[in-house]
Amino acid sequence: MCHHVFDEHSVNAYWLENCVSAADVQHHHVYGSALDNQRAVTVRGTFLQNRDYLEFYYQGRYTVVEMEAGPFLDACFEASMPGRHPVGENVNMTRLGFDLGIVHYASDTPYTQARTLGARGLSYRGMDSTYATAVAVARRILGREGALLA
Repeated sequence: MCHHVFDEHSVNAYWLENCVSAADVQHHHVYGSALDNQRAVTVRGTFLQNRDYLEFYYQGRYTVVEMEAGPFLDACFEASMPGRHPVGENVNMTRLGFDLGIVHYASDTPYTQARTLGARGLSYRGMDSTYATAVAVARRILGREGALLA
């Protein structure tokens, strides 16, 4: 799970206390594994990336390349603060009035067209992380609402 997201759209670096941890997800996996303390970069489109571009972010210690977290965090900022989200700033999202959780899982290889989900079928092994994440998030919501016994 990540605690830092750099968004290429707004050029913001978001810092957050992720309410979902690897421990929340890991025990629901059959084939996959979960990692904590990841750094994510939100790009305009993963297929637009090439090896040199990915290497640039990898050298900056970013381990996740995705497309959704930045706009999501922009919207969360606007839901919790007056006005529009900033542009080009470091944004502290660690003390919000609501749970904030971002879970990334690998299902694609962005620099190889032949390996994208659109070019091949997805087996249960590929869906394992999706299911584990969905169960962990549902348990988090139900637990916060007092609907789970343990």
